Amino acid sequence: MPSQPLSLFISYSHRDEALKQELEDHLALLKRQNKIRPWQDRQIEAGTDWNEQIRDALDAADIILLLVSPRFMNSEFCYGKEMQRAMQRHHNGDARVIPIILTPTDWKGAPFDTLQVLPKDGKPVVDWPSHDAAFVDVVKGIRRAVETLSPAPEVKDDGWATPPPPKPSPGESSPGVAQTTGRNTNMEPAQRLQLFTALSSLPGPQFSQLVFTLNPPPGNVPPDSAPQANRVAALLQWADSPMGPGLATLDSLLTEISGGPRTT
Repeated sequence: MPSQPLSLFISYSHRDEALKQELEDHLALLKRQNKIRPWQDRQIEAGTDWNEQIRDALDAADIILLLVSPRFMNSEFCYGKEMQRAMQRHHNGDARVIPIILTPTDWKGAPFDTLQVLPKDGKPVVDWPSHDAAFVDVVKGIRRAVETLSPAPEVKDDGWATPPPPKPSPGESSPGVAQTTGRNTNMEPAQRLQLFTALSSLPGPQFSQLVFTLNPPPGNVPPDSAPQANRVAALLQWADSPMGPGLATLDSLLTEISGGPRTT
């Protein structure tokens, strides 16, 4: 079953409607690929409570875009309500907030100024050679966030991915599952936590080397641009699945690469 699209909330000043519409045009492919489901207040139906509709949509969003301009900063609703609530959800780990600088704006010191902004280097959209060039850079950044936040696709085993265990030699007892696959099925929670911690503290290049060596099928581990904690969790889940090599193999390879103590 295909994964559900991520809900994307657009917070903007109505005085920046034209630039907002250009951004929506550039998000078309992500929508057609069913990766995002954008929402903005123009979708509010007549006769409904607009304040409640906006709040509910903001609270349900996976990604929140802040279209930053002097108009946005001057709007009590955009800056005082939507942005403040968005930052609370971001700090709680419930949503990803992405500021997009539309026009030259004094935004240093704002609650979102510690976040990575778009386009590249925080150069306002209107200062690029063309708006299209700027929004292509913006959408590339949004796509990276979508790929990081989207769950890895389910990999179905059609019987070819997992070979049968080798037959024992004459006079040798049949090995168990853990012996055959190298999988440690009895790893204690404390050992699993120790393995997660060791992988999370591994320098980025060494972790990438570990992933390259294990060679998990595409889609099982997020790309290098994703937070390492997310990549570690995905790698552990794959390694401990019927498709993976087992946690014992992963732990042994970690020892070889890092020279650190093993957990098992």
